[in-house]
Amino acid sequence: MQGWQGLKDEPQEFFTDKELLEKNLCKMRKTLIDDKNKDMVILVIGQPGSSKSSLTLMMQLALNGEIDFENMAFTHDQYMDAAKKGGKEKTIQYDEGRDSFYKRRAMSSENTEAMDMLNQYRFKGHIHFINFQSLTDMELDLVFKRCHAIVRTPMQGRFHFFNQKQVRKITVDKETRMVDWPDPSFVGSFPNPSKEYPDIWKEYNQVLEKKLDEEEVQEEGTDWEKKYRRLRMKVAKTFVKHLDMTQADAAEHVGVTKQAYTEWKKKDNLTNIPPFDISDEAGQSS
Repeated sequence: MQGWQGLKDEPQEFFTDKELLEKNLCKMRKTLIDDKNKDMVILVIGQPGSSKSSLTLMMQLALNGEIDFENMAFTHDQYMDAAKKGGKEKTIQYDEGRDSFYKRRAMSSENTEAMDMLNQYRFKGHIHFINFQSLTDMELDLVFKRCHAIVRTPMQGRFHFFNQKQVRKITVDKETRMVDWPDPSFVGSFPNPSKEYPDIWKEYNQVLEKKLDEEEVQEEGTDWEKKYRRLRMKVAKTFVKHLDMTQADAAEHVGVTKQAYTEWKKKDNLTNIPPFDISDEAGQSS
């Protein structure tokens, strides 16, 4: 899929109960990209299992009538390739935004490269859907300076939409790590894509597995950061493949100990995942 010239200004697909999300996305695209020659950055925020990826797929359908699987990204390198290489007007769904925009790694090469890319490649007119678990862990320059809207998924099948004006009213307490959310611009509900769009959901899972498999690396010595990143991908793939599993079950399935998983949930900080917390067999099963 390349660009969307010729598409109508109205949505190509409706899926929410009030149809406000679909109409607002198309209005934003026309205002930002068609009229102002800029890009469009949408943050999708929600905990694991809150249907972030599902909602993002359906937002793509509303905008384009199809899914841009070619430019779907699950790692930092995949995201950079999708944004920098090739033509203009791509719809890029980045399902693991923490790899690039985790604020505790603010000085890392990935974080710097990602923010620079967003600032330097606006002229390409891409639509960026960036999925992230927690606003408190996100690079705040991305939130307050570069995003045009936030779609929050507080639970499966429900969303809150915050336009740019409402986003700027969000406050984050650095000590308690609590977010004070303003009233959303509007709220709504959306269906389960595995039931509403079974063929698309099946293809998404196939693309997920393929792209994560491409990123797997064989670690040498005690490069625990590489092992940690690889395990996160393994957990994500297992979690999606086995709908009856919790995320904790998926982690245990690929060999992550309960102690390590607990640390991930608490702080998700590499320094809190010492080598002895990760079993030698981790990542061998799938």
